[in-house]
Amino acid sequence: MDEVFLLQATQEETIHYINQPEFIKESIEALEPNILAVGKSWDILTFLLTGDGFHENNQHLLSHIWKGFQPLIIEADAQFPKGVAIILPDEVQNLSDHLSRALLIDPLLAFNPEKMESLNIQPKEWLKDAYEDLREDVLIQLEELNNFFFNTAEQANCILVVFMKTT
Repeated sequence: MDEVFLLQATQEETIHYINQPEFIKESIEALEPNILAVGKSWDILTFLLTGDGFHENNQHLLSHIWKGFQPLIIEADAQFPKGVAIILPDEVQNLSDHLSRALLIDPLLAFNPEKMESLNIQPKEWLKDAYEDLREDVLIQLEELNNFFFNTAEQANCILVVFMKTT
């Protein structure tokens, strides 16, 4: 499964990343402070926020956290298996507002291991063996995601959404 990284960038930095995508990987590997490493739990987070998995038919507004609203700025390749998406500042603000509102209700109300397994969101073993830890971990990750979007929106920056193969 691919890992997801979100990079906060000014519009000038975004242009730099588009023109020289090798800097995206370097920034991620350095875990610069403008990066949120979501890891492999992005699909669980999608499910908790939208009630569905990550796929083209999921049209819920918050599914755009991982795919943006624009065409990919870097097409899929071996390094970036789903390409690199961009979320522009006004879209970041809109998603931040919706994310904050969504988290006012306990997101774990949507936690349904059977449905998640049927959608192939997490391996069965994870859902059974790490149930309580997984619930706590996703709450922390949702809070980090919310803070990342809020801070990015406050600074009127873009977000680059990067799916990467990791070892």
